[in-house]
Amino acid sequence: MAKSLRERNKTRTRRAIIRAGLRLIAERGFDGATIPLIAAEAEVSPRTVSYYFPVKADIAMGPISIIIDRLEATLASRAPETSALEAVATWLADEVAIGDETGDDLVRRAVSREPLLQARQQEHLARARALVTKALATDFAQPPTALEPRVAGAATIAVVLELWGEEHIGAAADFLPRALAALAAANESLDASGPRSFQRKATPES
Repeated sequence: MAKSLRERNKTRTRRAIIRAGLRLIAERGFDGATIPLIAAEAEVSPRTVSYYFPVKADIAMGPISIIIDRLEATLASRAPETSALEAVATWLADEVAIGDETGDDLVRRAVSREPLLQARQQEHLARARALVTKALATDFAQPPTALEPRVAGAATIAVVLELWGEEHIGAAADFLPRALAALAAANESLDASGPRSFQRKATPES
C-alpha cells in the first residue's frame, strides 16, 4: 500500500534530521552537534528534532536501526524452504543495492570518533546477532540458547561486519558466496549428528 502524504513527509523529515545530525557529528563531534544546530541544518525546529529523536544518540544510530529492521523483516518473511543463511544473503545483497543512504559515509565517520556511539552501535549489533541466532535456531530445531545457533549466529554477524568493513560494500557481493561456504563448513563441524549445510532441518513425520 502506498504511503500517505503525511507519512512521506514524516519520512523526509526524519531522514533530513538524521543526515544533518550525522554531518554535524562527523564535523564537530557529538557534543558540538547541538540540537539547535541540527534543527537549523535540517530546516526544522528543535522541538521537531526532539520529537523524532528524544535521545540525541539515536539520530546517529537511525540508519543502522533501519538496516537491522530490514534484516528482521527479511528473516520474518522468508519462505519455509529458505534457510536463515540464505535470507541473510538476500538481505545483504539488497543492502549492497541500496548503498549509503546518508551519503559521504557519514555513519562510519560519526561513529569512528565517538566512543558513546560505538557503544550504541554494539547494542544494535547485538540485536542483529539475536535475530540471526533465533532464525538459525529454527533451522536447527533447537532453542536459541543452544550452543550451535549461538556460535553460528555470532559467526554470521562477524562475516557481515567484515564485508561491511570494506571501503566499498559492493565488494561484498563477489565475496559473499565464499563467505557463505565457509559458514556452512563451520556449521557442519558444529553439528555432531552430521552436516546440515545451513539448510532448514526437515520436521520429522509424526
